[in-house]
Amino acid sequence: MMRLVISLLILNAFFSACQQKAPTENKTKTALKAFRKAIEDDQVSTSKFYLLKNIDWILEEDTFWSISPDPRISKRMDLLTNLLDSLFPAIDMEHIRMEDSLEAYQFYYYRAFDGEAILSLVHSPQDIRMEVYAFKTKPSCNPIVGWEPISTECIQIEKDTTIEISEPGWKRFEEALKINEYWGLAENIYDDGIIDGSTWTIVGSRTIFNGMSWIQQHKSISRRSPHDYTGIYKIGQLMLEMSDMDWSPVY
Repeated sequence: MMRLVISLLILNAFFSACQQKAPTENKTKTALKAFRKAIEDDQVSTSKFYLLKNIDWILEEDTFWSISPDPRISKRMDLLTNLLDSLFPAIDMEHIRMEDSLEAYQFYYYRAFDGEAILSLVHSPQDIRMEVYAFKTKPSCNPIVGWEPISTECIQIEKDTTIEISEPGWKRFEEALKINEYWGLAENIYDDGIIDGSTWTIVGSRTIFNGMSWIQQHKSISRRSPHDYTGIYKIGQLMLEMSDMDWSPVY
């Protein structure tokens, strides 16, 4: 018990320091990784789960702080994003209005060495559906290390379809959002592309009552190669299952 209390105090100190200013050297990250390893080796407990989750959040912020955008990479990223938007007319999450009566979640699943996906789960007065867009991007078109110009030749479309989702299927998804606290997760937006691992981004939009009036709430969370115990992984994994496709290996 005493070791757990001490661990919590150390974590709080790290957390406070990270919120005050961006780290200027790698000693903070090294210490946190060593601390994380010690927690992993300890017995399983609720406290262990939250400690690991919070340490990952800090480490991800470390990565975010260290980003120095390269204008060439940023331009290629923008070109690739615009290309995907033109090829896959997924629902425009940022412009959903209350009068649309929609609740929607969009999962951008980008892997460095395997197929990628854009999955849109929509609950409307008319139906519950998932729009499934599966594709592969040529390595030579990678925004960071690629050399080919960004064009339609970069994208190989593997699936473009819409599937119906049952009411129990939607309820299962709602439960996953609640259990994994989607609307309370920290937002991390990475815009520098990947050359290894994966990037998971889940965008949500829903109508809520804020105590005074009804509003349309929007949220976007993003992680790189999330651990399988994290909220974004569990929600994303469920959306992959609902898409009725084999996505192995999932990472």
